Order: sequence, then structure tokens, then C-alpha cells
Amino acid sequence: MNSTQADSIVSLINHVCIMVLAYAVSHSKCYLEWLDGHRTLRNKSCLALIFGLFSLYAAAAGGVANVRVLGPMLGGLIGGPAVGICAGIFGGIYRFLDLRYAGASEMSLSALLATILAGLSGGLIYRWQKGQLPGVWITAIFAVGFEVFHMALTIAMGYQNEIVIKTVENVAIPMIISHAVGATLFVFITKNIMSARNLEKELLHFDRLNLVGQMAANVAHEIRNPLTSVRGYLQRMQMKNNYNLSKEHCNLMLEELDRTNQIISEYLLLTKEKVSYRENCCLNSLIKTLYPLLDTNALSVNSTITLALETVPTLCLDEKEIRQLLLNLVNNGLEAMPLGGNIVIRTFLAHSTVVLSVSDQGLGIPTKLIDKLGTPFLTTKSEGTGLGLAICYRIAFRHNASIKAETSSTGTTFSVNFALPVN
Repeated sequence: MNSTQADSIVSLINHVCIMVLAYAVSHSKCYLEWLDGHRTLRNKSCLALIFGLFSLYAAAAGGVANVRVLGPMLGGLIGGPAVGICAGIFGGIYRFLDLRYAGASEMSLSALLATILAGLSGGLIYRWQKGQLPGVWITAIFAVGFEVFHMALTIAMGYQNEIVIKTVENVAIPMIISHAVGATLFVFITKNIMSARNLEKELLHFDRLNLVGQMAANVAHEIRNPLTSVRGYLQRMQMKNNYNLSKEHCNLMLEELDRTNQIISEYLLLTKEKVSYRENCCLNSLIKTLYPLLDTNALSVNSTITLALETVPTLCLDEKEIRQLLLNLVNNGLEAMPLGGNIVIRTFLAHSTVVLSVSDQGLGIPTKLIDKLGTPFLTTKSEGTGLGLAICYRIAFRHNASIKAETSSTGTTFSVNFALPVN
């Protein structure tokens, strides 16, 4: 066996190891939590470390088509610029100091720059996609384009060095192919994992919701009738001048009965199978129409509302339901900022969907509650009913839309994803 054959076998083994490592990364706890919207500093640091070690191993393994740049590239695409750059520093510095390339210092410097720039470039794609994972084709085009840039950078920095030119001639095509295939497969697998997890959560959520809904509908009707009778009796007593109860006590009981009735009404709205009267509607116009009311509510609690509306296609919506959904999301955001802050309402296109997002500057949602969002009566507020979000999820379901929550210590964003209309 000659040295070329041995190198090919070692390279194949290394690539198999890298694929196993990629599989482990895609199923790690912090990676799955990040995909679920837990964008915490701990998870960000964990991602930077994982993709950095990925890059470090690829650089140490070497081979004709080593995928040293793939780690920071994916780190940037999935975690943003900071994750990508930190991951690139791991593999880049090792590659720069690698004694195997001591005869071509220009190539080592270009490798260091390219590895860090891969993370930065991936992070810019992340920003462009507004934190969403890019599509398979975008990923493939990005990977090919960056590796072409990488080869051009290496030639430009070492055009006078014969070793550099010969190395680029030997590895250019294999590296372009390996990075394109590696990045595309990783994103494809990740999207499948996300779809499976989202489907599982939605099925579990609606099973729970249907069970609770059936029970609540029966109980609510039984409670509502005596409440109506008690309220009528209290109103009658209130109109008399000689009743024993003080007006203060009577008003308090009426308020409590009204609150109970509101909870029951909201729950009935949540549980009954309502027919949506949908028609073509401009989402941006609907938001602008509702803005004065939202802004007034915000000002009353020392907060502001900012609109960032991009051009989006007309959707088939039930206008009353979408107004209710937006009001609930904004009110939740305002309640999450007791000291005041800014609510940002955005609309934009992403991955064949129209996205309506509402972002607040609160302290975030506890991690243990993220997977339970939308469950009736789930609330962290002392006076909340825990039904506002549940109604939002129900409205989204009736519109064949999905709701995704991303939270951190600096705020929470709820994104409602509407499928584009089919012509």
C-alpha cells in the first residue's frame, strides 16, 4: 500500500468520524434547546464550543477535503456571528500553528482568515434570515460561494509560492464539494429534526387542549347559570336603599362575578369549534388600523409600540380573530414589562411563510414553561387567566399557522407563521 492510498483511507475514516460528530452535535441538548427558541447565553456558549471543537477536529484530521471551515460556517448559520467567529477561532488558530504546513505560511494565514470569516459570513446569513435556519439551496449556494472565495484568497496571498498553488489545484474541487454537501446535509437533517419535534409538540398540545376543552365546556355551562342568577340578585339589592351589604362589598362581588364570567367566556371561545369567516386581507393594513388602540394601551403603562412592517402578500384571514390574536400578544408583552419598555411588531417573508412577530423587552419566560405555552390556565402572572395565549394558539391552528416563541433574559418574541396562499 503506497502513501497515497493510505492517505485516502485515513481521510475516509476521518470523514466518517466527522459525520458521527455532526450527528452527535445535531442531537445534543443545547443544540435542540436553541432550535426550540431557548436563545440563552449558556446555549450560545455551548454552541460556540461544540462547533469550535468540530472545526478543531477537522483541522487536526487534515485530509484532501478537510472540512475545517464547516464548523464555524454552520455555527454562524445556526447561532449567529458571535457563535461562528468563536468557533472559527478554534480551528483557525490550530491550522495556523500546524507544523505540517510550515513551508507555506501564506496558506496558513489564509486558512486562519477563511475559518474566522466563514463564521462571520454564516452569522450575516443568520441575521439576513432573521434568526431562522436558511433553506437547503441557500445553504448550498453559500457553502460553494464561500469555498470559491477561500481558494481565491489563498491564491491571492500565496501566488508566488509554488506549494500554495499546487495545493489549491489539488484540493479546490474536493473542498468545495465536501463543504457544500456537508453544510447542505446538516441543514437538511436539522430541518427534519425541527419538523418532527414541532409536529410532536403540536399533536401533544392539541390532544391536551381537546381533552381539557371537552371537560371545560360541560363545566362552564353548569357554572354560568347560577352565576347569572346571583348577579341578578345582587344588582336588585344594589338598587334598594335599605340593603344590609355595603355598596363597596356589593361592587366587589359584582367585579368578582364579572371576572369569573370573563374566564368562562374566554374558555368557551377557546373550546368551541368556531367557523372562521376568512377573506383576503392585508395584514399590514389590519395592524395599522389597530395601532392607535395598541399605542394607547402601551402609553397607559409607560411603554411604546414600534411597527416594522415589510411588504407581504395578501392572506386569507378572519380579521376579527387576527385582531384578537394581536391584541393578546401585545397585552402579554406589555404585562411582561412592569417598568415599561418597547414592543416591536414586525411582518416579513421567511421560508415561504408570512411572519407576524411581537417582541417585548421583559425578563423572558422560564425555560421549563416554553414547551407548555398555549396550555389553558398556564400563567406566571398573579392576576392572569392563562387563556390569552391558549386562544392565540387556537386562532393560529384555525388559520393553518404556527406560533414559535424565542426567549432570553432580554425579552421574548412570539412569531406567527402563516403559509403563503396557493394561487
